[in-house]
Amino acid sequence: MSELFNKEEFLKGLIKRLHENPDNIESIRGDFMKVVRELTPFEIAQVEQKLVEEGMPPESIQLMCNVHLDVFKEALDEDDINVEPGILSTF
Repeated sequence: MSELFNKEEFLKGLIKRLHENPDNIESIRGDFMKVVRELTPFEIAQVEQKLVEEGMPPESIQLMCNVHLDVFKEALDEDDINVEPGILSTF
């Protein structure tokens, strides 16, 4: 459980750094991509909610949305998804 907590805290720190310096997104991107691949969307949303509860404007958190999308796109592009022919025709 502490490993998950550390990843969540690390993500929280990255979002705070971005909030403090929005022009710094490229330097944060690599670290963000690493940690976000290890968290579920639910866990990411929990971290973001905690930050809002602590007073961070939602607009600051939204700056990471493009990075989120890039991470998910890369994950989809990297994963070799094999579907057997005819599988969809059974639905």
